[in-house]
Amino acid sequence: MAKRSPEYWKSRTYDVFYYGWAFVQCLCHGLRPSTMMKSNFGIEYGGSALASKFKFQDVIGQHKFAPTGFIPQVLEFAEKEKIITTFADKHGYPVILKPDNGFVGKGIFKLKSAADIAKVKPALDVDYLIQDFVPGDIEFGLFYARYRGKIQIPSINQKTFPTVIGDGQSTIQQLAEANERYSSYWPSFLKEIDTTEVLPEGEKRVLSFIGSNTLGSKFTEDTHLITDKIYERLHELFDDVPGYNFGRLDVKAISTEAFQNGDFIVIEANGMMSLPTNMLDPDRSFWHAMKIWHRHASLFAKIAREHRRKPAKTMPLFTFIRRSKSLIDQVERQQAFTA
Repeated sequence: MAKRSPEYWKSRTYDVFYYGWAFVQCLCHGLRPSTMMKSNFGIEYGGSALASKFKFQDVIGQHKFAPTGFIPQVLEFAEKEKIITTFADKHGYPVILKPDNGFVGKGIFKLKSAADIAKVKPALDVDYLIQDFVPGDIEFGLFYARYRGKIQIPSINQKTFPTVIGDGQSTIQQLAEANERYSSYWPSFLKEIDTTEVLPEGEKRVLSFIGSNTLGSKFTEDTHLITDKIYERLHELFDDVPGYNFGRLDVKAISTEAFQNGDFIVIEANGMMSLPTNMLDPDRSFWHAMKIWHRHASLFAKIAREHRRKPAKTMPLFTFIRRSKSLIDQVERQQAFTA
């Protein structure tokens, strides 16, 4: 059986509690589960994982994201290769490839040069995005909501990528395997590193660029970082997008100060199924997480009720569950290509 970190099981448990409470809030507000998708009525399926990320960005405006292109599954590999090389010629390497339908950072590739393109050929049997790599080790999950025309920031979490600290004796591989967050997913990014290297005592080494709790990143509660400048930036991003009202932005900044000044790059927008990932702070209690579930799920239901009469592309609950299961199987298969 694949090794799971203790926080993997904690996060899966918290996921169930949060979605369960969101379902309860849906019933309390007299809503059908499918109506919850109308919280983001301008985006197919409310911007859930079943929605195309590229179409999602189209609704918001591609210019508001890190430069992104689309690689259709139906093309021959030679055509896909041309899209990648043309994009890289314009923006430079490295570039990021990620599934157009996906979640929790699985199935993501970082291409460092044209020589890497052939390696990803087996994975490109679904629609993929190509995106300019945004450098830096500081990433935030910025939760965004708009209720009755007023923008809110229910939560912020910082993402600390998988990192090891040298002891002057152990290899990177040994340090990684000794990390309490180590899981069977770590080899997918460790294979890109010289894991036989022995780090000097006290030297830090970031091992991955993917801000996913499932893949080893640590999430912390950082809602205290909210500033007026962040609110101003959100107004710039979404005042002209009435159909997007509830979700989480994954953003990168060169520093915490830059982030608080609203100087950040959006690398992905997530929709109505977004988790309030600050609940996964390992130093916070279960009761703290419960407060987060209640605040976010209640707001989610209120926003969905506000827009319940808006036309939107939705689907019945059991169809949604069945297609979500198929998507989970797909992203796990894409993740296997990175191992």
